[in-house]
Amino acid sequence: MSMFLCARCDELRDSDDGCEEYKRTQLICIDCMNDLEGDSWARLDKATKDLKQARADMSYEGIKSKLLEMGCPADLADELAREKSR
Repeated sequence: MSMFLCARCDELRDSDDGCEEYKRTQLICIDCMNDLEGDSWARLDKATKDLKQARADMSYEGIKSKLLEMGCPADLADELAREKSR
């Protein structure tokens, strides 16, 4: 039984319950490891959603609607969107 102070939650923990090296010089407990893993998945999900949105914004419809919002004439917006979405 080895006790350590968790670098993330600052509580005294037993390494037999599980721990992991954190920032190369410290240890974190199993609960904090699970929290960090959950945060990583949430960040990945958000990044994936942001990428899909960026791709949608670069589609013909996304480009055309943005141009129309900016006051571009409809026929010119249509032509520019068609060209840029290729």
